[in-house]
Amino acid sequence: MKWTHVGWLLAGLLTASASLRAADVTLTVNGKVVARPCTVSTVNATVELGDLYT
Repeated sequence: MKWTHVGWLLAGLLTASASLRAADVTLTVNGKVVARPCTVSTVNATVELGDLYT
């Protein structure tokens, strides 16, 4: 195994271990997906997702 592969592996492990410790996450989704000639008028909405587990 080349040293560059070991470096990438180490970086991946460090990233994974840091992400496992994250407790509070805010997910914000903005945008509109519509088929073309449709016109959709929307307002801002807040959706409670509750507790998400992986």
